[in-house]
Amino acid sequence: MSQVLNSRTRPAVSRRRSALKVPMDILRATAAGHGNPAEIVCRCNASWTVLLENLESLVASGFIRENFDGSRTVYEATDKGKAALSEYLHLAHTVVS
Repeated sequence: MSQVLNSRTRPAVSRRRSALKVPMDILRATAAGHGNPAEIVCRCNASWTVLLENLESLVASGFIRENFDGSRTVYEATDKGKAALSEYLHLAHTVVS
């Protein structure tokens, strides 16, 4: 007799990051000195579209500054961004501990 699969299966575990995790990953990369957009994409494992949307929001909020170097745009975490990242990392560590 063939084995019947149980119709109640466990839900798949989501591997998506939260709406807060992606901007914090971008802040972490820029705070570490990786301001080139291609470097940020690689460091954050994000798509180009997601990066641009988040960079626009972070710049508008004052967490990241745009610096123009000739035809290149380089991003840098501001003091406000570094403070927000520090607070986020502290809270994340507190929750995990």
